[in-house]
Amino acid sequence: MTDTLLTLWFPQANARGHLVRLGPSWQQIAQHNPCTAAVQAVFGHMVAATTLMSASLKFAGSVVMQVHGDGPVRLMVAECKHNLGVRATLTLRESSAPASSPQTHKPQHSGFQQLLNAQGQGLCTIVLDPQNRAEGFAPYQGVVPLEGQCMAEVLQAYMQQSEQIDSHWVLHSNASHCTGLLLQHMPSTGGHGQNPDPDPDAWPRLQALAQTLGQEEQLNTDLETLAKRLFWEENPHILATRTVQFECSCSRSKVATMLRGLGEHEVQAALQSKPVVQVNCHFCGAAYHFNAQDCAALFTNTEGT
Repeated sequence: MTDTLLTLWFPQANARGHLVRLGPSWQQIAQHNPCTAAVQAVFGHMVAATTLMSASLKFAGSVVMQVHGDGPVRLMVAECKHNLGVRATLTLRESSAPASSPQTHKPQHSGFQQLLNAQGQGLCTIVLDPQNRAEGFAPYQGVVPLEGQCMAEVLQAYMQQSEQIDSHWVLHSNASHCTGLLLQHMPSTGGHGQNPDPDPDAWPRLQALAQTLGQEEQLNTDLETLAKRLFWEENPHILATRTVQFECSCSRSKVATMLRGLGEHEVQAALQSKPVVQVNCHFCGAAYHFNAQDCAALFTNTEGT
């Protein structure tokens, strides 16, 4: 089974559409982030949404979505690169950590606002980070409050506020798949591929069709079949069909850089209680070990990695 991102163009509406369906990559992400079914559902929406946003990247780099919650979920981070390598992690407050897998217990704190915005201080941050960004230049960053009843409403507000683009999102997930549909109404600029005389009813019609998309249909249907079934009257052009895969960019050298950043005193203090400093990647679970000799080498001219 292949994880896929499908891109469509609706000339009569001057609109772009992206559909994504993740199975194996989502299961690998979920495996490293045990949580209740309610939290997993929101987390899956975020992973699908980040992948959808990466489809519009015009540079080599990545989209990073960060949700800082003030409820049972403290932090969710998802990253998707221009090559559609995706990874994600979440952090729960200790009182909300699950005792077992999400499949064996009923959801707790099921409301979106309860999970992420219980005190009204939750934020969603979108970072567009070119890989060749010059040193000293910060990546583009947009921030919106967690207003609405789901991630789709939050991201629709982000698109309108940060990019002045009307959009429509449909996001669903379960234990085996996370899926998404993103429609974007592009401004009429007369550029290549744009319709100089679009149908004024076409964009509302696309939104109405998207609203008919149910959870079971979206989760259980391959993308080309879904696109034909949902938009057959609109006759969209298929621009691209691309493969998505789980990909983590952690490495021993990056962990070494992180340890150097902590400082020699901090690292030596950690060695007082254990003979080896172990650092685990939050995204993929990989474990990196540094013994006393490795740690000493971090702060000399030797690489120590």
